[in-house]
Amino acid sequence: MNVEIADDSKVIKVSGDVELPHVDKLRGAIEEAARKSPNGFVIDMTDVHYIDSAGISALVFAYRRVCPSGGKLGMVVADKNVRRIITLTRLHTLPGISLHEDISAALSALQSELASR
Repeated sequence: MNVEIADDSKVIKVSGDVELPHVDKLRGAIEEAARKSPNGFVIDMTDVHYIDSAGISALVFAYRRVCPSGGKLGMVVADKNVRRIITLTRLHTLPGISLHEDISAALSALQSELASR
């Protein structure tokens, strides 16, 4: 798994399989993004084709870092199997989380949410 944070700290780009042996890298990136962009950010999982329960736990961790204080979390998921796991866990139904198929839609939604404050 590879994890990169964009310079503006609004996007965490994840690629590869999101699973237990590598999830600490994702959690670290989430901590950094939440610290630098407490109003919200996007986790871009366009290039993720597998996620296990540890990966879902990391997404819940991201939710707990930004959403309870009014921040927003966007998730970009293109793979149908990863999207299915996220919808089965109903993670996308939590207040403050939005699920998107592309990064431009996710960033637009994040900007709209933050501008309406």
